[in-house]
Amino acid sequence: MTIPFFAIFLALAAPPPPQQQQKIPDPKPTCTASIRWTNGEQKIVPPGIPVVSLNLFSSVSKPADICMPAEIRLTVSYLDIDGEMICSGVISPVALQRSNKAREGNTQVANIDIRPGSLLEFARWRNGSEAGETNPRKLSCFTIEGQVEATAIDLGRAVTIQIRATVLPAFGGEATTEIRLIAQQ
Repeated sequence: MTIPFFAIFLALAAPPPPQQQQKIPDPKPTCTASIRWTNGEQKIVPPGIPVVSLNLFSSVSKPADICMPAEIRLTVSYLDIDGEMICSGVISPVALQRSNKAREGNTQVANIDIRPGSLLEFARWRNGSEAGETNPRKLSCFTIEGQVEATAIDLGRAVTIQIRATVLPAFGGEATTEIRLIAQQ
Protein backbone atom coordinates (compact mmCIF):
# COMPACT_ATOMS: atom_id res chain seq x y z
CA MET A 1 0.00 0.00 0.00
CA THR A 2 2.93 2.30 0.35
CA ILE A 3 3.64 2.35 -3.38
CA PRO A 4 0.28 3.86 -4.42
CA PHE A 5 0.45 6.39 -1.60
CA PHE A 6 4.01 7.33 -2.61
CA ALA A 7 2.95 7.76 -6.31
CA ILE A 8 0.05 10.01 -5.28
CA PHE A 9 2.38 12.04 -3.04
CA LEU A 10 4.85 12.59 -5.93
CA ALA A 11 2.06 13.55 -8.28
CA LEU A 12 0.70 16.12 -5.84
CA ALA A 13 4.11 17.47 -4.85
CA ALA A 14 5.34 18.01 -8.43
CA PRO A 15 4.91 21.52 -9.76
CA PRO A 16 2.13 21.86 -12.30
CA PRO A 17 3.21 21.77 -15.96
CA PRO A 18 3.63 25.23 -17.47
CA GLN A 19 0.51 26.39 -19.19
CA GLN A 20 1.01 27.32 -22.77
CA GLN A 21 -0.88 30.38 -23.69
CA GLN A 22 -2.20 30.20 -27.19
CA LYS A 23 -1.86 33.50 -28.93
CA ILE A 24 -5.06 34.22 -30.75
CA PRO A 25 -4.33 36.20 -33.88
CA ASP A 26 -6.08 39.52 -34.18
CA PRO A 27 -8.92 38.97 -36.60
CA LYS A 28 -8.63 41.19 -39.66
CA PRO A 29 -11.86 42.90 -40.58
CA THR A 30 -13.53 41.98 -43.83
CA CYS A 31 -13.54 45.04 -46.00
CA THR A 32 -16.68 46.14 -47.77
CA ALA A 33 -16.98 48.17 -50.93
CA SER A 34 -19.46 49.99 -53.14
CA ILE A 35 -19.12 51.20 -56.73
CA ARG A 36 -21.47 52.98 -59.16
CA TRP A 37 -21.27 54.57 -62.59
CA THR A 38 -22.45 58.16 -62.13
CA ASN A 39 -23.44 58.18 -65.82
CA GLY A 40 -26.33 55.76 -65.22
CA GLU A 41 -26.82 52.23 -66.50
CA GLN A 42 -26.59 52.96 -70.21
CA LYS A 43 -25.29 55.62 -72.50
CA ILE A 44 -26.18 56.19 -76.16
CA VAL A 45 -23.04 56.82 -78.21
CA PRO A 46 -23.48 58.77 -81.47
CA PRO A 47 -21.56 57.51 -84.52
CA GLY A 48 -18.07 58.90 -85.00
CA ILE A 49 -17.47 59.70 -81.32
CA PRO A 50 -13.92 58.46 -80.60
CA VAL A 51 -13.96 58.89 -76.79
CA VAL A 52 -16.70 58.29 -74.22
CA SER A 53 -16.06 59.86 -70.81
CA LEU A 54 -17.38 57.89 -67.84
CA ASN A 55 -17.24 58.46 -64.09
CA LEU A 56 -17.04 55.89 -61.32
CA PHE A 57 -17.83 56.59 -57.68
CA SER A 58 -16.37 54.03 -55.28
CA SER A 59 -16.10 53.67 -51.54
CA VAL A 60 -14.18 51.20 -49.41
CA SER A 61 -14.66 50.56 -45.71
CA LYS A 62 -12.19 51.50 -42.97
CA PRO A 63 -9.59 50.88 -41.62
CA ALA A 64 -7.71 52.31 -44.59
CA ASP A 65 -4.41 50.66 -43.67
CA ILE A 66 -6.02 47.23 -44.12
CA CYS A 67 -8.63 47.81 -46.83
CA MET A 68 -6.59 50.05 -49.12
CA PRO A 69 -5.35 50.26 -51.77
CA ALA A 70 -8.32 48.85 -53.65
CA GLU A 71 -8.03 47.76 -57.27
CA ILE A 72 -10.62 48.88 -59.80
CA ARG A 73 -10.81 46.61 -62.84
CA LEU A 74 -12.95 46.59 -65.97
CA THR A 75 -14.51 43.54 -67.59
CA VAL A 76 -15.62 44.43 -71.12
CA SER A 77 -17.87 42.54 -73.55
CA TYR A 78 -18.66 43.55 -77.13
CA LEU A 79 -22.12 42.31 -78.21
CA ASP A 80 -23.72 42.10 -81.66
CA ILE A 81 -27.25 43.17 -82.64
CA ASP A 82 -28.67 39.90 -81.25
CA GLY A 83 -26.89 40.33 -77.91
CA GLU A 84 -24.41 37.58 -78.76
CA MET A 85 -20.84 37.88 -77.53
CA ILE A 86 -18.25 39.02 -80.07
CA CYS A 87 -15.34 39.26 -77.64
CA SER A 88 -14.54 39.98 -74.01
CA GLY A 89 -11.56 40.92 -71.88
CA VAL A 90 -10.35 42.38 -68.59
CA ILE A 91 -8.25 45.44 -67.76
CA SER A 92 -6.70 44.96 -64.34
CA PRO A 93 -6.21 47.45 -62.84
CA VAL A 94 -7.71 50.37 -64.69
CA ALA A 95 -7.47 52.50 -61.53
CA LEU A 96 -6.45 52.25 -57.87
CA GLN A 97 -8.26 53.64 -54.89
CA ARG A 98 -5.99 54.83 -52.12
CA SER A 99 -6.56 56.40 -48.76
CA ASN A 100 -6.33 60.16 -48.77
CA LYS A 101 -5.70 61.64 -45.35
CA ALA A 102 -6.61 65.12 -46.61
CA ARG A 103 -10.25 64.18 -47.07
CA GLU A 104 -12.72 62.45 -44.81
CA GLY A 105 -13.72 58.91 -45.68
CA ASN A 106 -12.54 56.34 -48.18
CA THR A 107 -14.33 57.50 -51.32
CA GLN A 108 -13.07 58.27 -54.79
CA VAL A 109 -14.31 59.44 -58.17
CA ALA A 110 -12.42 57.95 -61.11
CA ASN A 111 -12.79 59.70 -64.46
CA ILE A 112 -12.24 57.14 -67.19
CA ASP A 113 -12.09 57.69 -70.96
CA ILE A 114 -13.22 54.76 -73.11
CA ARG A 115 -12.21 54.44 -76.78
CA PRO A 116 -14.67 51.85 -78.14
CA GLY A 117 -12.90 51.57 -81.50
CA SER A 118 -9.37 51.15 -80.13
CA LEU A 119 -8.41 48.03 -78.21
CA LEU A 120 -4.82 49.26 -77.97
CA GLU A 121 -5.85 52.41 -76.05
CA PHE A 122 -9.24 51.27 -74.78
CA ALA A 123 -9.28 52.91 -71.33
CA ARG A 124 -7.46 55.81 -69.69
CA TRP A 125 -7.80 56.92 -66.06
CA ARG A 126 -7.80 60.70 -66.46
CA ASN A 127 -7.42 61.72 -62.83
CA GLY A 128 -4.81 59.19 -61.64
CA SER A 129 -2.32 60.80 -59.27
CA GLU A 130 0.79 58.63 -59.68
CA ALA A 131 3.22 58.44 -62.61
CA GLY A 132 1.99 56.11 -65.33
CA GLU A 133 -1.56 55.83 -64.00
CA THR A 134 -2.99 58.06 -66.73
CA ASN A 135 -1.41 56.01 -69.54
CA PRO A 136 -3.88 54.28 -71.88
CA ARG A 137 -4.68 50.65 -71.06
CA LYS A 138 -4.96 47.94 -73.69
CA LEU A 139 -7.99 45.66 -73.81
CA SER A 140 -7.14 42.13 -74.92
CA CYS A 141 -10.59 41.22 -76.23
CA PHE A 142 -10.78 37.52 -77.05
CA THR A 143 -13.44 35.99 -79.29
CA ILE A 144 -15.82 33.39 -77.90
CA GLU A 145 -13.36 30.63 -78.78
CA GLY A 146 -11.01 32.32 -76.30
CA GLN A 147 -7.85 31.89 -78.36
CA VAL A 148 -7.92 34.77 -80.86
CA GLU A 149 -8.11 38.52 -80.25
CA ALA A 150 -10.93 40.33 -82.00
CA THR A 151 -10.19 42.25 -85.19
CA ALA A 152 -11.47 45.64 -86.34
CA ILE A 153 -14.01 43.76 -88.51
CA ASP A 154 -15.27 41.90 -85.42
CA LEU A 155 -15.62 45.16 -83.47
CA GLY A 156 -17.48 46.72 -86.39
CA ARG A 157 -20.35 44.27 -85.77
CA ALA A 158 -20.79 45.44 -82.16
CA VAL A 159 -23.83 47.51 -81.24
CA THR A 160 -23.39 47.29 -77.46
CA ILE A 161 -20.35 47.39 -75.21
CA GLN A 162 -21.06 46.08 -71.72
CA ILE A 163 -18.57 47.39 -69.15
CA ARG A 164 -18.49 46.04 -65.61
CA ALA A 165 -16.37 47.87 -63.07
CA THR A 166 -15.31 45.96 -59.96
CA VAL A 167 -13.62 47.38 -56.86
CA LEU A 168 -11.53 44.88 -54.89
CA PRO A 169 -10.30 46.05 -51.46
CA ALA A 170 -6.92 44.78 -50.29
CA PHE A 171 -8.45 42.41 -47.69
CA GLY A 172 -11.63 40.77 -48.94
CA GLY A 173 -14.90 42.16 -50.19
CA GLU A 174 -15.88 43.39 -53.64
CA ALA A 175 -18.54 45.32 -55.49
CA THR A 176 -19.47 45.46 -59.18
CA THR A 177 -21.51 47.82 -61.35
CA GLU A 178 -22.38 47.75 -65.05
CA ILE A 179 -22.93 50.27 -67.82
CA ARG A 180 -23.89 49.62 -71.45
CA LEU A 181 -22.62 51.79 -74.26
CA ILE A 182 -25.15 51.51 -77.07
CA ALA A 183 -24.30 52.61 -80.60
CA GLN A 184 -26.83 55.13 -81.88
CA GLN A 185 -28.41 53.77 -85.07
